Amino acid sequence: MKNKLSLFFCFFISAFLFSQTYELTGNPINTNGWSLVSDAVADGDNVRLTLDQTWQVGSVNLNEPINLNYCKKWKVEFDFRIDGVGTSDLKIGDGMAFWYLVNPPSSYVSGEGLGIPQNAVGLMVGFDTFNNSNNGQMNKIHLLYGVNTGNIEFNNTPGSTFHTPDLTATNPFVGSTFRHVEVTGEADPSNPANTIIKLWLQGNLIISGSFKPSGAAASMNKGYFGFSASTGGASARHAVKNVKIFVDKIPVLQNSFTPSLPCPDIDDGTVSFDLTTYIPQIVSNPPDYTFSFFENGSSAPIADPEHYTFTSDKTITVVVHKKTNDICDNDEVKIHLNINDIVKNDALLEVCGSGTQGIFDLSDATVTSQTDVSKKYFLTLADLMSDKNEITNFSEFESGTQDIYVKLTHISGCFRYAKISLVFKQMPVVYDAELKECFLKDQPDSGKFDLTKADVTAATGVTTEYYPSENDAEKGTNMIGNPTEYISPSKTVYAKVKSTNKCYEIIKIDLFVVSPVVINEVITDHSVTKISVSGGIPPYQYSVDNSGWQDSNEFTIEGGIHTFRVKDSFGCNIAEHQIVLQNLPNVITPNDDGINDIVDFSLLAKKNNLQFRIVDRYGFQVFSNQETSKTYWDGKENGRAVKSGVYWYILSWNETNTNSTFLKYTGWILVKNR
Repeated sequence: MKNKLSLFFCFFISAFLFSQTYELTGNPINTNGWSLVSDAVADGDNVRLTLDQTWQVGSVNLNEPINLNYCKKWKVEFDFRIDGVGTSDLKIGDGMAFWYLVNPPSSYVSGEGLGIPQNAVGLMVGFDTFNNSNNGQMNKIHLLYGVNTGNIEFNNTPGSTFHTPDLTATNPFVGSTFRHVEVTGEADPSNPANTIIKLWLQGNLIISGSFKPSGAAASMNKGYFGFSASTGGASARHAVKNVKIFVDKIPVLQNSFTPSLPCPDIDDGTVSFDLTTYIPQIVSNPPDYTFSFFENGSSAPIADPEHYTFTSDKTITVVVHKKTNDICDNDEVKIHLNINDIVKNDALLEVCGSGTQGIFDLSDATVTSQTDVSKKYFLTLADLMSDKNEITNFSEFESGTQDIYVKLTHISGCFRYAKISLVFKQMPVVYDAELKECFLKDQPDSGKFDLTKADVTAATGVTTEYYPSENDAEKGTNMIGNPTEYISPSKTVYAKVKSTNKCYEIIKIDLFVVSPVVINEVITDHSVTKISVSGGIPPYQYSVDNSGWQDSNEFTIEGGIHTFRVKDSFGCNIAEHQIVLQNLPNVITPNDDGINDIVDFSLLAKKNNLQFRIVDRYGFQVFSNQETSKTYWDGKENGRAVKSGVYWYILSWNETNTNSTFLKYTGWILVKNR
């Protein structure tokens, strides 16, 4: 495996004084603020990047990105060590790198990559111990200020790279002791786009030249410092310590300001502020400096900082530059502009009703989500601006379709306004309805209803939904899915009639199951027979023995077998019943001659609840079949013949049919005793 050692290094330091530093020092070494990756571990006073083993990779990088654009001069120094036994065939390798990259690496390349990621952008300085051309040993330093598209050993981008000869004889850096490195950089006065970079190894000047950042490195403004090392088929122990990155910025009197801002414009919410107000509080002698103001995240300076306008909270970075010194610019001054503004929006309120006006709760209008504002409502914008004619009954405001205005006042005293559009929408005109359906033969208590036939509205362009309860209709739950074939007993269901304007009314539909017509009683008084019925829907019509239909329920017919029929006005069914009308004699002569001696009702003996009573003209009972088992009357009372005269009879029973039809006969009998 080919192997290589490379160290990439970038710097953020001041020109002459190095008062501010970022360090990786101490014993034990203090790694706070640094990230150790893969095989890298803290080991006493150093960070060991790899063990003397094959196929290892390790790195350490500063967590805080540093901006070098504001510095004309910088300086970095560190100690590093590469030692070990190596492998028997390829020996010591591969090497280490020190870098200043646009992004902290998320992956590292082992072996000849020295841990530097492919396509890394920035400044890279590599200390290489393995010759990838002949698999031999060497001590070379490579510098690349650009994009690492391959092996840094072979990168020869014009003006952006440098490769030392083999330093094994003069300045070797493989061994058990740490070697000291210093690197400085300053803007090239003859070519401002270039940086003059110098590198000392153990006090010996090794690199000195003007380098132009190539590719994406030309536009980088911040970067991350770090070290990486790797082994492949060869191996070595790599370590770094005593890292110091020096920064000396322009001193400032105060680096953070949070002004009290004026109220935003009530119409568009803009605020105007003079950013130069704080210049005398930043440095003691402002004429010696220039000041540039930047919105956070922007590389373009604000064109007119004295009349800066904005509509949302901003953090402004102030870059302070000294006109006559090479000291680094200070970019740490921040102006925090926090608007006492109200995030607001116009709102819409809609209510449904009849007539021309509805009741609105103006507080339901979501004009802001902030809780640090108060609200007042007005009919016109002019009233709002003059704070007159406030709407005080805002929770029950009766109105048609119109716009009203709400004044939103922040706890700071600033205010904005929003418009609330009130829209009154007509509800559909609806009516209660009733549906009647015949009973089902297999479910006599239920009927099959077509709910869509219920006349609940005359409105057009509406949709109607049907629900088993008013609560379901209100919530839209348990909607009846088969309204045209809804099987139900008699009860009330509800229709929800919705207009295209989304208004709706809920109306009830009374369902009535028409029960079957039933003949309950047949009462014959002398020659007049009267039919009593129930069920169905009156009026009824009656017929006997297939004669025509009549409205009267009375018939004058002789005794015998007769078939009665009844139908109701709804026509669900025709009740039919065959009855035997008894022919009882009107005269008996109980003299035992075998002719008209008795009143015989034995043909009814098997009827339910059979009763036969004889009473005299005063209503006193002289005979009852309930007191004897006889199915006839022989003109006697308690075994003695009654006086001749007229007596009255009452004969009744229940038929053995499903409805236990009740039949009753009344009449008179003349008794002649000789």
